[in-house]
Amino acid sequence: MVPAFFCVYVILAFGFNLNGRFAGAVGKDPTLTDRTQIWAFVLHMHTNPLIGTGYESFWLGSRLQLFWHTSGLGFINEAHNGFLELYLNLGLVGVGLMIGYLITSYRTIWSRLSPVADMRSLALALWIDFLFYNMTEAGFRSGLMWLIFLLATLSVPGYAKRRLSNIAVSRERENADTVSCMPLEPTPVAKF
Repeated sequence: MVPAFFCVYVILAFGFNLNGRFAGAVGKDPTLTDRTQIWAFVLHMHTNPLIGTGYESFWLGSRLQLFWHTSGLGFINEAHNGFLELYLNLGLVGVGLMIGYLITSYRTIWSRLSPVADMRSLALALWIDFLFYNMTEAGFRSGLMWLIFLLATLSVPGYAKRRLSNIAVSRERENADTVSCMPLEPTPVAKF
């Protein structure tokens, strides 16, 4: 349900400007602090839609100077949207790879989810946060901390499960050795 909800959110937010309407309804800037203007401006700059401009090269040289001098949006060097930033730098190939990563990590989290979730619920929460955070910030590029948290929460449950099973096997062996090595107690004899 989480990926489906996120897809519905993206359609409503960008197809019907739901983010702007909600922000305006609570007295905030409907352009999300000029983010929508940044997105519109950088999408009109020429990039290769398939492979982008190259890894981390969109905000360099003449494109950066053009943005600074003609956009009127200040001296920024990111698109304030992780998915758009990926598209500008790596094109549809990069976005496709990120979507593949997100699907794979979600499936991994889901396969480990159980009612007694130790780190799995944290992994799912971080995965959801990772998606929504990147709607208004370029977290894929500079948010290495989020990626480290996500990777750690994906790997820790497997490691912990293996370690716990090894501990359980060791205890069973110790119990078996203890039981087999215990001296037999004499059988009590009834006195008449």
